[in-house]
Amino acid sequence: MDAFSSRPCPACGSLGLLSVVVSTEGTRVMFTICHHCEDKRWIDDDREVPLWSLVPEFRRRWTARGTKTG
Repeated sequence: MDAFSSRPCPACGSLGLLSVVVSTEGTRVMFTICHHCEDKRWIDDDREVPLWSLVPEFRRRWTARGTKTG
């Protein structure tokens, strides 16, 4: 999954992708944003996933760390 940043942007084909890997317990996803067209995506195992599907996992992690969630 770390090699994703060397791939072209799926929206415009630009090679200017910034990728950030986010790990939680049991989940490792990559957020990408294109410097050219500003396309944003969450990628899990080379497939795009909607952000709303990741929120429960992120909330569990931050709650477990003692961070106030709202």
